[in-house]
Amino acid sequence: MFNTDSTGRRKFLKCGFSSFAGFSLLSRPFTAFTAQSVGGPEPGGWANGGTAGMRDIGSYPDPFINAAPQSVVSMPTCAMTQGPCYDRGIPEREDISEGKNGLPMRLGFRIVDEDYQPVTDADVDIWHCDADGIYSSETVPNVTFCTGDDPAALAARFFRGHRMTNADGVAWFNSCMPGWYGGRAVHIHATIKRSDHQGEEFLTTQFAFPQDFLEYLFNNHSDYRIHGQPRTSYEADFVFEMDSLDTYTFNIEQMSDGTLMAWTTIMIRSDLSDQLCKVGLDRPAGRRAQDSPIQRPF
Repeated sequence: MFNTDSTGRRKFLKCGFSSFAGFSLLSRPFTAFTAQSVGGPEPGGWANGGTAGMRDIGSYPDPFINAAPQSVVSMPTCAMTQGPCYDRGIPEREDISEGKNGLPMRLGFRIVDEDYQPVTDADVDIWHCDADGIYSSETVPNVTFCTGDDPAALAARFFRGHRMTNADGVAWFNSCMPGWYGGRAVHIHATIKRSDHQGEEFLTTQFAFPQDFLEYLFNNHSDYRIHGQPRTSYEADFVFEMDSLDTYTFNIEQMSDGTLMAWTTIMIRSDLSDQLCKVGLDRPAGRRAQDSPIQRPF
């Protein structure tokens, strides 16, 4: 199972549950709920077919209920590079998949301020690539790099969307697990604004996934194994830093229908005049000297 001890480091521990091919995906100790049955067709009981596979979404547990913000975050979340594939003109919506295939993923963000109070007027804007490592949209800064000039990707806005937080400071999205492309580890981008989608930007950052889960996914799931293991590890990635990686790694758990639930808590600065900490933004030429050039999988 995936677990997080008091030092915040995830461990891959063998257990007797049937899910995940002999392993059970557990989150942090205070939200250690576990699916009672697994109905996905992929190895380990994982689902496929995109968000249409979220058959049990009405009964998914809320991982934030028993996890006080003070227990999971202690300082404002740091900024990371926006990257060349951001598109401002995206719709406000919960399901951002546009019918694309992949492991269905219920993705949750809780936004709190420096007093650990829920931010109820935050606009959470997320974007990521598809299972093949391709981004959508013809209006991103670097179209060829992001889409490979694929006509379907150019005409779409898949895996992009924004939502306002609710009274608990939470925004949920229905998506699919992203794939990878050469030069970057697997990641999801997020931008947090206040008031609305046109409001002032308080944070732009990125999030990762537990490495053991990725190894299993890219070895076994039919939508991901075709590309093999990611060429770039988190250790070699030019954005994430190993000493803070756990802070930016999603909690994950397998739902009863085989969907992946991933969630995190973000603390934003109370005022734009407050200095914003940064991760991975001060390296020459945007990447480590030993890193190979970014290569797309198309």
